[in-house]
Amino acid sequence: MARRSIFPEQKDEYLGNMWGWKFSLFGLGLILLMLALMSYKYCQIKAETGQEKVENITTKQ
Repeated sequence: MARRSIFPEQKDEYLGNMWGWKFSLFGLGLILLMLALMSYKYCQIKAETGQEKVENITTKQ
């Protein structure tokens, strides 16, 4: 309501996405790709460390 009192000639309309939907979808694809790579690397590291048996070695001095 305050906007109409300041700028009465302007209409309330959706201005849209500044960069367009292609850019938004590109960003979403990039985020999903990075999540997929991070989860793959996490599973790969988890599998490598799970197979090794680590023994606690205490040395007496």
